[in-house]
Amino acid sequence: EQGYEIGRDGTVFVDVSGDKVKVGGKAYIALQGEVNL
Repeated sequence: EQGYEIGRDGTVFVDVSGDKVKVGGKAYIALQGEVNL
């Protein structure tokens, strides 16, 4: 299960392999394709 946080400005931070990746409203998770949050 992938964890995620949403910043005050709506930016989504997705925890991928211990690294938080900043994405603009969408989370791109390795090996799982695109996940819309």
